[in-house]
Amino acid sequence: MRGFTFSYDELELSDAAKKKIKRTMGIIERRIEKLIESYRSGTLPRLPGQTLNESFEIYVMNELAEARDKAGKVADEDFELGNSGIIMTRTGARGSNLNIGQMAASVGQQAVRGKRIMRGYVNRALSHFKAGDPTPKAL
Repeated sequence: MRGFTFSYDELELSDAAKKKIKRTMGIIERRIEKLIESYRSGTLPRLPGQTLNESFEIYVMNELAEARDKAGKVADEDFELGNSGIIMTRTGARGSNLNIGQMAASVGQQAVRGKRIMRGYVNRALSHFKAGDPTPKAL
């Protein structure tokens, strides 16, 4: 039997991958800004059986999941086959591509029971965000 270690330096992405992830995140952030605008104006299409607020949250969570998945894919493609993390995920020993993507590229929006975290301070998750801010960073 043989073991090997996995260190943080193996999660360092190339500059090209970092730029690609940043560009992807910018696109998703702009799409979410449009969702916020249509939510605030009341023109956001409601999903069947959902309130406007619930529909908004579902749309945002879908966008953020897409951002996380795309960032993870870029990270996965950037690493070579000799990378310990890639070896562990591809052989099924431990972890997944999602884990590698979260460690190297983007953790993504944290959720509790499928929804963004709404608990904490009044109308915000942490004290340094403005109350009622619906942006991904604030929730």
